Amino acid sequence: MDCGIEGADDEDEQLSKLDNYLCELKELQIRDGLHIFGKSPVDRQLIDLLVALVRIPRGDGKEGDASLIRALANDLELDIMGSGDMSVTGSCDTLDLDIMGSGNLEAKNVKCDNAKVAIMGSGDAEIHASKSLTATIMGSGDITVYGNPAKIKSRVAGSGDIREK
Repeated sequence: MDCGIEGADDEDEQLSKLDNYLCELKELQIRDGLHIFGKSPVDRQLIDLLVALVRIPRGDGKEGDASLIRALANDLELDIMGSGDMSVTGSCDTLDLDIMGSGNLEAKNVKCDNAKVAIMGSGDAEIHASKSLTATIMGSGDITVYGNPAKIKSRVAGSGDIREK
């Protein structure tokens, strides 16, 4: 149990830390009723419990102690090969996107600091980057960027276009 109790803490300090931890735990997630000790949740309750668990940060919630969802969101890598279309929402530190073919990505609602986009073919991408964009287009694909990134590095070979919105 990670409730911050140290071996050097006196009994009152240990009880105080344990009480704080239990109060935090109580507030985390039990939206659909109490869990029964020894009985695993099933179906929708299991999914809700797992989602709640991956949202919980450890320690100070930074770097290696971030929640699983935050750790995954730090770097989002997407690949579209062929003619598939994808639409995503959320946030990330860095978006890395490769489109090879005629696939399209709608990710203007994914708030990212940095984006690296490579399109080889006729695919199109709508992305959001607030700090930097590195874009490469080889073909007729188009990139529409939202978020007004301060730094844009681009290379276009073909009739593709990079537009800022």
